[in-house]
Amino acid sequence: MTISELPNSNYVTELLSKNFSREDMLKLIGVMLLTDGTCYFAKDKRVFINLIGKDKILHDIFVNLMYHSFKTMPSTYMVDAGHKNGVKVTQYNRKIDFFNDLFELSPSFKKKVAHGQTIESYLKEKQPTLNFLQESKKKVQLEGFRLALCTDGCITSWIDKNKILRAGIRIACEHPLLVNQWLNVSQNIKLKMYITKNKDSWSGKSGIITKSWKEIEKIWNMGSFIPNVKVVGTSPRFKGYNKRDLHNSLLKANGAIKSIDIKDGTDIWNVVYRYLRACKWAKDS
Repeated sequence: MTISELPNSNYVTELLSKNFSREDMLKLIGVMLLTDGTCYFAKDKRVFINLIGKDKILHDIFVNLMYHSFKTMPSTYMVDAGHKNGVKVTQYNRKIDFFNDLFELSPSFKKKVAHGQTIESYLKEKQPTLNFLQESKKKVQLEGFRLALCTDGCITSWIDKNKILRAGIRIACEHPLLVNQWLNVSQNIKLKMYITKNKDSWSGKSGIITKSWKEIEKIWNMGSFIPNVKVVGTSPRFKGYNKRDLHNSLLKANGAIKSIDIKDGTDIWNVVYRYLRACKWAKDS
């Protein structure tokens, strides 16, 4: 990829307009590596820095942050990662010292136990940290949180037994230190979230979440998900929709259904879809 082929990123352009410095952008790269990224160190003093995922918007953000921080282009851009579900990888293959500033942020970017490794041996290694983010300016913490929502985060919704629409916004994280630090970041930007547990997780923890409509609305007012990042994974109901549009539609639907006669769950989902289609129509028109 040459400079002329660098994909546009409206998000990074917006960061530049808000006077985000190189140091600020390095920290956002660190967030992406601690969520959807990996670092592999080779014996010849080279490092392979990867972003892995399906969403082109996130790959474009990553390469633009890397360009503005290091004036370098990716070795490979959105190539097939070998998964059947269409996951892509963007990679940088460089000498380790080329990225010294990045590696000063965290002793490690390895977030979980490797295949065949014991938890005890992993925890004896250098551990990753988000200190660099939770000690940053509030605007950097906010954008780090928004990026994590898009990489390792999701918005979920369901209808409870009383025919009431419920929703949750979460960031997935199983690392025992990182999950506590994500909670700290959420508190620093004035959100009330809590840590979720999962007995099947290697650490017993699975991330942070809020199920409060008040907090979900606060996240919307803070900027919500980055525009055009899509719902992926196993969501049969909303896969392919923009996460930001879904966030907006659930908030609107929650307000609207209070004034209509709800007979069953289908009525509620119809209201949500009505707002989702309105978002798409507004973009397409």
